[in-house]
Amino acid sequence: MVTPEGVACLQAVFQPTTSLSWQNMRRQVMDLGELPLGQYLYLGPEDIRGAQYLICGDRVFLPRRCDPIRLGNRLLCYWGLCVPAGEEEAWNS
Repeated sequence: MVTPEGVACLQAVFQPTTSLSWQNMRRQVMDLGELPLGQYLYLGPEDIRGAQYLICGDRVFLPRRCDPIRLGNRLLCYWGLCVPAGEEEAWNS
């Protein structure tokens, strides 16, 4: 994760979405993983809202959303959406 303050290494789940069903086009957190095709799911310990970008392997991703997942008052993790750098126009359409 690259922020204005520096670089941090994260251990997180980061995977592309693969569903093509219409229900997954909703722009809200549903069941911790249903999201539009072409986006990447982030599940991890850090809030990525302040990140300028994320690097995974040799690819660069831009964070687009990040929400805390809580159980009562306890923070379990953060759920986020990212898009590959260069494809951010698709997010805005």
